[in-house]
Amino acid sequence: MASDEDDNPFPASVPRDQRIWRYLTFGKFVSLLVTKALWFSRVDRFEDPFEGKVTKETIRRYGPISTMGNIKDMENARQWIYANCWYIADEESAAMWRLYSASSEAIAIQSSYERLHVELPPNCHICEVRYIDYDRDLIDIINLLAPFVHKRKSFAHERELRALIHDWETPSIPTDRPDTFAHDYEMKNETMGQLVPVNIHRLIDRIYIAPQAPTWFRDVVAHTAENHGFTRGQVIASALDEIPY
Repeated sequence: MASDEDDNPFPASVPRDQRIWRYLTFGKFVSLLVTKALWFSRVDRFEDPFEGKVTKETIRRYGPISTMGNIKDMENARQWIYANCWYIADEESAAMWRLYSASSEAIAIQSSYERLHVELPPNCHICEVRYIDYDRDLIDIINLLAPFVHKRKSFAHERELRALIHDWETPSIPTDRPDTFAHDYEMKNETMGQLVPVNIHRLIDRIYIAPQAPTWFRDVVAHTAENHGFTRGQVIASALDEIPY
């Protein structure tokens, strides 16, 4: 089992051994260990209202959403596309710790592009997010996934690697052509996301503990990780806690 690289319309350009990171609260970390699954959230549930949207230039070029079938489908498909997001970097990031951990009681799991690729199912595409100007740049509307691999330039610091799943189980509606059907993206989606099973020991290389975490929290993380088959050597204190001399 592995994610789809052959038919990926927006393949990642990173090296196969590129390190990637996912910053988590301790509760979400425990959930990952217990469920042995990655949570893919509906894109329309993300905080950024521009997620899955086309740009103003796209609207100027192709016309209003209400009259353009492809753009209208992209707009409605936001509730049927699921994403799991990672940070691309060789080292941990002080900025990402601040953004995605509400306190020092948090962790970051380190993996790699190859590890993630191998663990995800064939209906998943791994893409690098492209950061563009939503006033001036064009998003090609030929592929439904196009809006979901673009974000505003103000988010470029996230250096995001995004795994995407298109829910093909959407209800179908007949088209103008005989015996053919299309996805009814306007149908309301009652699910908030999908849990995608993974082998956590093959996926996770190391577990980093947030900077300035109290000693008791470090012990809890190490104990919890050991109880789920990891070694203490894989649990590492943040390098940001190191002193200069």
